[in-house]
Amino acid sequence: MAEHTLLDTRAMDKFLDQRASLIKRYKDLDAEYDEIIKTLKKEWKGRGADAFFEDAKNVKSNITGIKEVLNSMCDLLKNCRDIYGETDTALG
Repeated sequence: MAEHTLLDTRAMDKFLDQRASLIKRYKDLDAEYDEIIKTLKKEWKGRGADAFFEDAKNVKSNITGIKEVLNSMCDLLKNCRDIYGETDTALG
């Protein structure tokens, strides 16, 4: 008789259940970041401010990259979970 290795998918399910919450938290942080930068731009002038805002653009780019990575991770995990479910059903 063949041995079977069991896979506990509860951790995947728990993470996937939190996807909407993670995306909302990301959007909230992104909006807060934008608001902080907007407020600073109103009040802060000079070479130091110019350098800061240039760096802030780079940070914003990285924040956007984090969103893309988060979405890719969630999509990949969902695909894996779906395949595990299909395989489990097919094996009975």
